[in-house]
Amino acid sequence: MGIALFPGAFKSPTKGHFLAVKELATNTFKAAKWDEDERGRITPGTLKSGKADERVDKVVVIISNKARNGITAQDSVKVWDIYKKYLPNNVEIMISPDQDPIRTGLHMVKDNPDTQYFSIVYLRVEDDYRDLSRLNTFNKYPNAKGLALKSDLEGVRATDLRNAVISNSFDLFKEYIPEQLSEQEKQMIFNMVKDTVKAEQKMFEEMGDMFDNMFETETPKTIKEGSSGTAINAKGTVSAADRQRLVVAYNRVVNTLGDKFYDIKFNQDHIRIQLPNEDEKVGFDYTPYMGSILEYMIDEGMNVSPLPEVKIKRDPVESADFFGKTAYYDPNIKEITLYVEGRHPKDVMRSFVHEMIHHIQNIEGRINNIKTTNVNEDEALVELEKEAYMLGNMTFRSWSDKINNE
Repeated sequence: MGIALFPGAFKSPTKGHFLAVKELATNTFKAAKWDEDERGRITPGTLKSGKADERVDKVVVIISNKARNGITAQDSVKVWDIYKKYLPNNVEIMISPDQDPIRTGLHMVKDNPDTQYFSIVYLRVEDDYRDLSRLNTFNKYPNAKGLALKSDLEGVRATDLRNAVISNSFDLFKEYIPEQLSEQEKQMIFNMVKDTVKAEQKMFEEMGDMFDNMFETETPKTIKEGSSGTAINAKGTVSAADRQRLVVAYNRVVNTLGDKFYDIKFNQDHIRIQLPNEDEKVGFDYTPYMGSILEYMIDEGMNVSPLPEVKIKRDPVESADFFGKTAYYDPNIKEITLYVEGRHPKDVMRSFVHEMIHHIQNIEGRINNIKTTNVNEDEALVELEKEAYMLGNMTFRSWSDKINNE
């Protein structure tokens, strides 16, 4: 027997999530099975269900604290509270205190070594195979085991639920929530999600009109990016008049949006508005590995705070270009961009650590005067890149050896 950890966004919880928790709480879940070739690769078209030997005595649903389409973790809890009326009493709902709910699960495993845990991944269709990487993060702990379970509900996703709300179709919306709910409860959830999503849509329309009016006579300027490595700093600064207009725009944005659901930053020459969940994961889930590496770097005394934003991009154009981008660090907004198309995850993570070294250099004020990405043009850039390659590769190797030998 053990505790099943079920982390996710749940914005908003669907009948697929409800059924998964109910099956776990009542031990009626089915294991996911598939065929593999001689090299251990999954054979397409072989996903099926089978008997599960494990038994669960408690289910912990861990909700991401990031909002999605304006739907907050607190909104998700309200929906789960309705669902719990139709679930056994061995189900606990919690909001993750960490940015990643998977990391919250890991902390629970580490802090309670005498308790058995199961990390749950539900596979609906073969596209969900990419989520299997999460299981490896837990399998290295003796009191944790990753479980891949098969769901019979294909095509039931929170994105479809939100789209049904946006289209104002209550009948379509009801297809994505548990049928056990009363009509009143279904209408209550629909109205709550509708109010949140519609408010966000209206806000963005108003924001678009505001910026159109303020900058309709302006010609947009672009800043050239380097192909990889250290970013090129802007060679000029905005005029005092333009900066004042940005300040006015920034104040209007803050007053319009508030800071409850949005991250709004004034970065001297631009305003950055970002939803906490703006970046959807693409393919392989890098999050637990990034978290582990960052934890290792902090333990080693490396100056990584404040942590950078990380963007994952799947760009076939860059992938097809021999000299295309593989990664990029923007020191102005402290952001790492990783290009993952056609790359092995380990190679992507090496790029991540490389760019983290540039982030450290930026925090320490050592790349302020770099105006090029060509190492043949700047001796200072040569030294910065040497450090990023050597320290980055050795940090990645040391972290890998530590993980593999734990």
